Amino acid sequence: MSPYYLLFGEKEHWMNQISSPVHYNAFNGGSLSHIAQKARANMKGLLEMMGAKNFSQSLAKGSLPGWSGINVSSLPEDKQFSCGSFYLTGKEIREQTSSLRVSYDPSVLSASQLLSILVSGSNSPKDEAIARGRMVSSLVASTCDSKGNPISRQGPLPLYRVYTSNAPNLAYSHSDRNEFLNSDGTLNSKKYTEEMERIFLHYFEEAKINGDKVVVLCGFGMGAFMTPSLLPEGQKCFVEALRRATNAKGKHFDNIIFADPNKNLTPAISSIPNITVTSKSCLDVVHHGAEQDYKMALFNPGDGSGIPGQFWLNGHIALEEMFGLFTTLLISQHPHCNPSVGSKSTYKSR
Repeated sequence: MSPYYLLFGEKEHWMNQISSPVHYNAFNGGSLSHIAQKARANMKGLLEMMGAKNFSQSLAKGSLPGWSGINVSSLPEDKQFSCGSFYLTGKEIREQTSSLRVSYDPSVLSASQLLSILVSGSNSPKDEAIARGRMVSSLVASTCDSKGNPISRQGPLPLYRVYTSNAPNLAYSHSDRNEFLNSDGTLNSKKYTEEMERIFLHYFEEAKINGDKVVVLCGFGMGAFMTPSLLPEGQKCFVEALRRATNAKGKHFDNIIFADPNKNLTPAISSIPNITVTSKSCLDVVHHGAEQDYKMALFNPGDGSGIPGQFWLNGHIALEEMFGLFTTLLISQHPHCNPSVGSKSTYKSR
């Protein structure tokens, strides 16, 4: 029997509604595509309607946006704030910001260290490494589909919960390479598998606490954070870590969906019991699932900077940048939009 049948019905109608994916690499990583520019303009317009000031100058500099002036609590409940053809009401914005939950692993970092990273960004290679100990989640809505097509509101707002953390960066982080590579430059498989398993378990634990029923994830850490020479062994470690985490925590969910548009990990992941593999885009999967009233969870493969939506900072597009452009992630998880990000009273020790 199809895993989709158990969750979505005999004809798999829910999944069949989703169009063929455009993988995030198709957005021309390293440059600004027309789609990205339009999405950024729409998101900038939304934030300015919410009260953001001095926004254009910071974007022009290509630096971390330093906008000010947003006071979510003062937004009129019934006023509509637009992002292209998509809109949110003040009430819906407050619902998303108030849904924030910040969890951290005390074996990796302290609450004070996390506060500094989430508010100011990582200031050192050590900060980028310990940022893996966070799991920041909030309710989010899609403003575009995975191809950048605007989503028009029809009825209630489909919300899903996005969980942000990051994998070791073996491509660019000297700190992570020193921690997870052997002296001969090969991958320390044991240490890397254990760290990926820890991240998977943290995600699953938080999703269980929040009552999510369908968890979605992708091959995070296997793209921009991995080098070609380490990839084959890294993929083996990834699959083994996911197998262990699923065996330990998978029973808490109706389904675990692995989105693999390029099918790089599909054969190996398919061998793990109780995981559904799809070539659909993870963004489309969670949006359409939320439309059907499923409690959906999505893992956002962030980076060690600690600030979500890094398209604003570095100008390139990978999956995490898409989340910042095509969803309302910035509203609920960016410190300039949601002051609760910088309040240790909201932090929960794992």
